[in-house]
Amino acid sequence: MLIIIVKKHNIKVIFMITLFLFCLIIVSSCKNILTENNQTTTVSFREIDSKGLNPENIPTQKVIFRNQQSWEIFWEKYGKKVAPQIDFTEYIVVGVFLGPKPNPGYGVEITRIQKVDSQIVVKVVEYVENPNLGYADVIVYPYHIVSFPRTEGEIVFTVEQKFRDEE
Repeated sequence: MLIIIVKKHNIKVIFMITLFLFCLIIVSSCKNILTENNQTTTVSFREIDSKGLNPENIPTQKVIFRNQQSWEIFWEKYGKKVAPQIDFTEYIVVGVFLGPKPNPGYGVEITRIQKVDSQIVVKVVEYVENPNLGYADVIVYPYHIVSFPRTEGEIVFTVEQKFRDEE
């Protein structure tokens, strides 16, 4: 009788292990299907500005410029000089503005732009003060503006926060 109980227990264990492995195979194959279907392409970009505006007047925001008119209106309102020339038939401009921050430990940088299927993903690193470092008490207005080749699709921003001076 004891032998039969052990055998039934072994059958249950073998069944559970088999079921677990089967589920693991199914889940891993689904992950491969999802990642294979995403068409991801890195998009080259160039910096337009990170110093030429009066950023103290610009609210915290992410901006997208697809035409000359909106670009010039923005620059007239916030710029210290004439707006940089952009050929909007060839390029799109995006920018990130953090608003006022209490010290130079804060900053922002657009680090990568990728086309993922039909979306353009703008990857942003927002630097925050490192609690292990000291900073001058100076109000800063971090921002970064870049352009990239014109492409169709929804533009989305993803933001990652890092401590300043952290690699």
